[in-house]
Amino acid sequence: MSTSVKKKLIIDWISSIDDKEIIEQIFEYRKLKTKSFNENMKHAITADEVREETDFYIKSLDWKK
Repeated sequence: MSTSVKKKLIIDWISSIDDKEIIEQIFEYRKLKTKSFNENMKHAITADEVREETDFYIKSLDWKK
């Protein structure tokens, strides 16, 4: 099945939905899937922070056997 046929089937299915809650769930799903990479990276940890955290963790380990 081609992509254009699949799109048409989805459009037909969505057009037939009358339940407002389901439509709202579709919009929420769409919002989740359309977040940009840069927007997500704003909350990511930097390489320097990873190094610092790793160094701190390693130094905190009990090295006695």
